[in-house]
Amino acid sequence: MTWPTNKIERERIEFEAFLRDYGQGDLRLDRHGDKPDFEAIDGAGKRIGVEITAAYLSAREVPEYHKRINVELPPPSPDGSDEREYLTRLIGQVHDKIKKAKNYRSCDELILGVYNCSPVNHHITTEMRTQFFLEHEAELKIICPFNKIFIYNLPRFRWLGFDPFGRLKPRAPRPYPIAYIFDSTGLQIKWSVKPNNEEERDA
Repeated sequence: MTWPTNKIERERIEFEAFLRDYGQGDLRLDRHGDKPDFEAIDGAGKRIGVEITAAYLSAREVPEYHKRINVELPPPSPDGSDEREYLTRLIGQVHDKIKKAKNYRSCDELILGVYNCSPVNHHITTEMRTQFFLEHEAELKIICPFNKIFIYNLPRFRWLGFDPFGRLKPRAPRPYPIAYIFDSTGLQIKWSVKPNNEEERDA
């Protein structure tokens, strides 16, 4: 399977990945358009708007990794600078979307989905990512008009054989992060398996 060149098909894959990891309220797609990109109805009849965006370390990652199959991962940066730069760009993309978000169609809840799509993610540990997000937790409590920021993985990376959160799915059940979520209460982590003796927001 290759990365689609058609915008509508790409957005469909992005939204299906969001639904897979969001996993709340039995969402059913009702509209695919703009401002927001998608509108869905949950099991209680609430209208949920979903705006989707992505963060890259560089524009070259699209032709070099998304549009090719069986490519090798780039090595980690010796000093971790690429990994920190990617996380900084991701947070910057969130701020940019918040600033530009206006004249959205009325929904009961509006979510900004940010999918990880840079191979640099493979080299970012859960501890590094969580610590970075905790450092930005206070500023990401103010996210109006969005009610929630949902940072998740894109299935494309399963085709390449690695997990953008830097944690390949283990053979035996053990915790790895599925998504990072910001709302007015702060940072939450959605785990594949509940960590033993840990709260979901623990680093």
